[in-house]
Amino acid sequence: MKAFDKIIGVIGGGQLGKMLIESSRKWNIKYHILDVDNAPSKHLAQKHIIGEIKDGEAIKSLSSGVDVLTYEIEHIDIETLAQLEKE
Repeated sequence: MKAFDKIIGVIGGGQLGKMLIESSRKWNIKYHILDVDNAPSKHLAQKHIIGEIKDGEAIKSLSSGVDVLTYEIEHIDIETLAQLEKE
């Protein structure tokens, strides 16, 4: 199967992030995550940015290297997301 040529950035790397990455392995999708050092999905992602999910600068760093940005937890910095959407 041909690899998906886009990178999905996920704010949060917890259990939901882990299930997302595991469920899409058959499509060879690449993931970058933003979460603390001991995040459950850190070994499944191609890149792990260590940081807090409410840190706007960390979210910007994650967004700069991905094609699509999503989140797997609701307690994030929405002001930064609104700013990125405008950009």
